[in-house]
Amino acid sequence: MNFLADILATADAAELEDLNCRVQEFTEVISNLKTDVSNVIEGTYVTFRPVLIDHLDMGRKAETLNQDLTELLSRVEIQISRDPSNTTSDLSRLKQALDEQCVDLNFINSLLSFHTNLIEAKRNERNTLFLECSKKYRQLKQQILHEETLKSFSNYQRLCGELRRFYSRAALRTLQEWQPLISWSVIDLDLDKQKSEISLKINTITSKEQLINALYNFDLLSLEVEKFSKQLLNNTLLPIIDKLCKILVTSSGDTLMLSTCTKTKPVGKRKPCIDVLNELIVAFQFIYSHLDVEIGETGSQTTFITELGEEIGDDFCDHLIEHCLEEAVPKNVEDLEHFSKIIKKMTELDDLLHEKGFLSNDNNKLKHYKEDVKILMTDRISQCYLMKAKSMMKADLFDIMDAGVKDKANKKTFYDEIANVDQISESSFEFPHMKISKSADGILHLIEKMLKEATSNSSKMITRTLYLRARHIIKMYCDLSPFYHKHVLDTNPQYSAFFYNNCQYLAHRLTLLARKYKEPLSIILDDEIVVISDLIPVLTSTGAQALRNQLNAQKRKIIDTLGNSGLITLMDSKEIPSSIEESICQICRQFSFLQSLWENVLSNATYCKALGYLCNACVEDLTRTVCSYSSIDETSAKHLIHVFNIVEKKLTSIFEDPQDIVKNVKLWLKFKEIIKFLGADLNEVEARWENGKGPLAQEFTAQEVKKLIRAAFSGSIKRASILAAIQ
Repeated sequence: MNFLADILATADAAELEDLNCRVQEFTEVISNLKTDVSNVIEGTYVTFRPVLIDHLDMGRKAETLNQDLTELLSRVEIQISRDPSNTTSDLSRLKQALDEQCVDLNFINSLLSFHTNLIEAKRNERNTLFLECSKKYRQLKQQILHEETLKSFSNYQRLCGELRRFYSRAALRTLQEWQPLISWSVIDLDLDKQKSEISLKINTITSKEQLINALYNFDLLSLEVEKFSKQLLNNTLLPIIDKLCKILVTSSGDTLMLSTCTKTKPVGKRKPCIDVLNELIVAFQFIYSHLDVEIGETGSQTTFITELGEEIGDDFCDHLIEHCLEEAVPKNVEDLEHFSKIIKKMTELDDLLHEKGFLSNDNNKLKHYKEDVKILMTDRISQCYLMKAKSMMKADLFDIMDAGVKDKANKKTFYDEIANVDQISESSFEFPHMKISKSADGILHLIEKMLKEATSNSSKMITRTLYLRARHIIKMYCDLSPFYHKHVLDTNPQYSAFFYNNCQYLAHRLTLLARKYKEPLSIILDDEIVVISDLIPVLTSTGAQALRNQLNAQKRKIIDTLGNSGLITLMDSKEIPSSIEESICQICRQFSFLQSLWENVLSNATYCKALGYLCNACVEDLTRTVCSYSSIDETSAKHLIHVFNIVEKKLTSIFEDPQDIVKNVKLWLKFKEIIKFLGADLNEVEARWENGKGPLAQEFTAQEVKKLIRAAFSGSIKRASILAAIQ
């Protein structure tokens, strides 16, 4: 075993010695090559002096060094792996040295690659190989931007400058080669410029595909597409749509001639839509035959035509629809047959534009006109109604009027829990008196007018469209009105009341209209399901939500005021804080303000419920605060009675009928009991408890009463007796 170990040790020593020699030689060669490459780069791009060293020879040397480096690293790794625990410092030093040379070799490779690519790019430029030249430029651009080894070169900025100079020169030559391929001419044929001749000539000899892709690689194509697309739109496509003209493709197939008879269409005379569509098909087929060129990588699905469409596709469709197709929509049934031919021709154009990519798959504007012409006809009518309704929805809510039946304000309204219109009796439809916005009444009359026209028309399509538009207006009111009036609904309690009333009024009247027009609409629509009443709960909930939001805002204000009043810390204070009575008075003023805003606006039932909700929040917080006290001295109790009496007096004045406060303020009797408790002695407390049957027991639990007694009365035999009796 010792003999074998000696042999292995001798072999390792020999390998280590050879590695040392090879690494030293390798380091020297790398250093010399790095110096040569740096001198070549600096001489070529910095000092501009003649360079005699062949870059190809240096490239071959770098390739050989790459192989040598791989071999040396492998040998060192083998030596290290043979005994990882006893790795010598020599092996570590060799590994570190090779890693350093690897960095230098990468630096050399980057410089040589950049230099070689730039030489090839310039050679391609001289030989007018613009596509190959532009590809090399993109490769160089990626190198100069993303290779960190190049960025570490001391003359990195000089390399960037050289690449910019090459780009400017090569891109300019490519543009100069491209621009003569497409030429426009506009000739006025008479002095008053009422006749003109526009021609577009596209050279068919030069290879356009290479130039277009070269422009793409030089990042110039988008500018050229933008320029050409605007010329195509303004000089060809729009004149075909707008003017009386004649279009012709020359026999050579390289020129599109457009002769316009007038600058604009004569007043009162419309160019036949089918002629416009035929001429547009001719124009696009000419463009496709010359410029349907793929851009970028093979299979990228991006072409010169798709880029044109990105620039002007939407504008073209909008102009064609507005100035041709919409004007062609028939106003009479007699024109339907001719319009079907227009639709067929338009479909042909639309398919052509989508097939070649001028219109993207998302652009379906032209396809909308394939639908039944009656929809297009009724859209004009219904759109007018929608605009009127939208205008009314934006109107000021404060422009008000009276609605409903007076003297029946306390009657329960029908819309609280409406289920089935057919099961509601006639008496349920009496609407309570309230204030509504005039805009809501205007929207109602608009809907009624639409339903009346729908039932008086013999056309099933028009009837259906008007009926659906009426439903749409109701939905719009629920969605848009809260949006248009969001600020005033959030900040002004009276506006919230107006909007709530508007929704309830519309819901009530729409229920009547639904019953009135359901049968006539069903007859015309062949017993199709005709429903309006399903929108009534949406209306009521929309109005209720607006009022609920306002109530919650007012409730938060009340709770915040009480929280900052000092009531919670009253028993910890040596003196009664003046802030308690000030806060109570502030809340009373808040209730007075709301009373003045809502009393003659909301129906009586809604008014009582709304104010009752806020009153209940107030007394609940006051009662809970008193119940939380661990001790209540006589002075504090008297002050509490004083401020609570202020609250009681104010809240009682809000309701016209004394029974309304008991009905709508759930904790009113509990609040009254807490006032009486604060002013009572133990005998009175015992009498009001009355063995769990008295008024105190009706409002408070036994545990709550015990806690109040312990807080308000000091220890005594009487207190102990009462506490023991309360179960």
